[in-house]
Amino acid sequence: VTILLHCSTPPDPERHCSGPPSHPMKAAIPRGRWATLACVVSILCSASGALENEDTRSLEVDEIVLRALEEEATVAGGAAAEVISHVARRLRQEDDAGEEDTELHGRKLIWQSSDVRPLSECSRPLDSSSVVLITGAAGFIGHALGVKLAAQVGTVLGVDDFNDYYSPDYKRARADDLRSIGTRPRVFMLDVCNKQKLASLIFGRRVTHVVHLAAQAGVRYSKIKPETYVRQNLRCFLSVLEVLREGVEGNRQIGFVWASSSSVYGDNTDMPFSEEHAVDRPNNLYGASKRANELMAQSYATLFGLNSVGLRFFTVYGPWGRPDMAGFMFVRSVFQGEPLRLFRKGDMIRDFTYIDDIVDGVIGAMRLCDGGMQVLNLGCSDPVQLMDFVQAIETYTEKSAVVIDGGPGEGEIYKTYANVSKAQRLLDYKPKVRYTEGVRRFVEWYSSIGPDTIEQWYKGEFLLKRSPHHATDGNSVGA
Repeated sequence: VTILLHCSTPPDPERHCSGPPSHPMKAAIPRGRWATLACVVSILCSASGALENEDTRSLEVDEIVLRALEEEATVAGGAAAEVISHVARRLRQEDDAGEEDTELHGRKLIWQSSDVRPLSECSRPLDSSSVVLITGAAGFIGHALGVKLAAQVGTVLGVDDFNDYYSPDYKRARADDLRSIGTRPRVFMLDVCNKQKLASLIFGRRVTHVVHLAAQAGVRYSKIKPETYVRQNLRCFLSVLEVLREGVEGNRQIGFVWASSSSVYGDNTDMPFSEEHAVDRPNNLYGASKRANELMAQSYATLFGLNSVGLRFFTVYGPWGRPDMAGFMFVRSVFQGEPLRLFRKGDMIRDFTYIDDIVDGVIGAMRLCDGGMQVLNLGCSDPVQLMDFVQAIETYTEKSAVVIDGGPGEGEIYKTYANVSKAQRLLDYKPKVRYTEGVRRFVEWYSSIGPDTIEQWYKGEFLLKRSPHHATDGNSVGA
């Protein structure tokens, strides 16, 4: 089976079905019969990839394919007949023992494995031939990822809708910064809910990897504009899944990495948060929408063989950060000498994760080549009291914070703490920047921008019906 179905590069079905290609098994099979068998092998390989990867695969097997295999076995003779018969028997056995698939035409065959292999054993190419599409490219993480990838891959494409959740001017500044890099990554204005335009971009530019970071972030904003979360986080995510599903059905498995969030852990009290923990108790709509993304991605992996990696980000901060998140809001309040309202008087704990560490984790996930749908935590695994974070800001700004009680913080998680052992094992993920060094770098960047520009950027819908100093949305991440 391994000899027949091992395809390091998926074969071209049209070429294989039209004539006898070169193949290690060719000598063992009569020439007149090779075209039919090669066509079958091409279908299997192209749909499922190399079976030796032993990940979760989904493969439609039509009755005519089974019959073709069995017919080949009767005439091939020798070792080839034995191999072909084994393939046919396995398909029939798995089909009889597997799930009943009445929704999809044909037959369904599922291969399961206990886990995915680490990068040291399985790596998807990410090099000068790669074409990477980043959605939410004018967002915090998208911008930082684009900057890093520009030096590693052939082409970086970015899309963003430049909405006014926070200042579009700030997003345009990020896009301009990205475009200024020597390789000149391209950033387009595009709503990823527009499936037709998204498909045209992905297939027209022959994209090899998609990193989906576009989303509606924010915990408290979800109470004010819940319908926005349904559209941006569910419908638009479905649009991306559907386009990539078309790629799978056309024998193009595009690398797919997307943003989940630590918010999916909700009221979980088991520490540190592990991917093995239950995530069925979200305490806000944002977290619920991200958990829904995970379930949607899992269903597309099971039904259509769409491999993907979802990343649960933990409180990301750093240069070019979102103005509605803790790091930015804290530093701004201290510089401005404005009161800083902290939930529970600052008695909250966050696993603050520096942007460079997050980007390294995302790139590692982009290289991961198998495993069905995987979910991984990306955090620093070094939780920090909010007041300790504020004190670090005071140290590097050389200013004192005016801290007042911001109330209980309804919908906010008391503590986040990432168990990153799975990411360490699979991605060789090793967060390097502790919060004290991260705060120093962020304050240095913030100071270089200047107060007038900062105030221009500190605008947007996220300020609706809330005090501009009512922090922190510390467990929310996204574009």
